[in-house]
Amino acid sequence: MAAGGADREFAAGDKVAHPKWGEGVVVSVKGTGNDMELQIAFPAPTGIKRLLAVLPPLRRFEAARNMNGKISDG
Repeated sequence: MAAGGADREFAAGDKVAHPKWGEGVVVSVKGTGNDMELQIAFPAPTGIKRLLAVLPPLRRFEAARNMNGKISDG
């Protein structure tokens, strides 16, 4: 896992973790650098949040391939 921020690249489908709202999935990404805005879907009752990538302490889960070639979180 890596720290979030404007120097990081995010893409739709990335799994992230936020200390308050838990695990979520990036729905969309707009802008770049300090203006990068993420829409992230968190579990109910939180729902979708719009966050600047530079501000929240987001962690992105890195996908790892298992021995069968499938992608797993871990």
